[in-house]
Parts: sequence; structure tokens; C-alpha cells
Amino acid sequence: MAEKKVWVQISKNFEPHIPMNQVEAQQLLLDFDEKIDIKASELGPGKHKIGAEVYVSWFKHDYAEEFDSKTSSKEIEIEITK
Repeated sequence: MAEKKVWVQISKNFEPHIPMNQVEAQQLLLDFDEKIDIKASELGPGKHKIGAEVYVSWFKHDYAEEFDSKTSSKEIEIEITK
């Protein structure tokens, strides 16, 4: 049987990426560390809870079943003075 190739496009922050191989695709999908800057002035003074939510999904394809999953981090509480 001839080797089959599957081409994927992965959107990260709404920017399309086409990985060159399976390892790069796995890294784009699973190995990420997103930095998000939040200005204290945008939150205002007081105590604030901050957490993260991640959602992943894809449709049924010849090579994969339909899948979607969502997970959330534990919240942390910060306090802004002044």
C-alpha cells in the first residue's frame, strides 16, 4: 500500500499555519505557552479572579472522528491597589 499524506492547517490566534510534518503539527496543537498582558488600569482597583479556558475541536474526517473538548484552569486572585 502506498504511503498516504494528510495535510492540515492549524489556526493559532486566528493565524493559519501549515506544518511541514507530524511532529510540527503536534507541537502547534499541544505545546504552547501563551502570554497575555492585562493592564491593571483596565481592571481597576480591588480583588480580581483570573483563569483560563481552552477549547479544541475538529470535524469528522476520513482519518479522525469528530472531537471537541474544553478545560479550565484554576482561578487565581489578584489585588490591585490605587
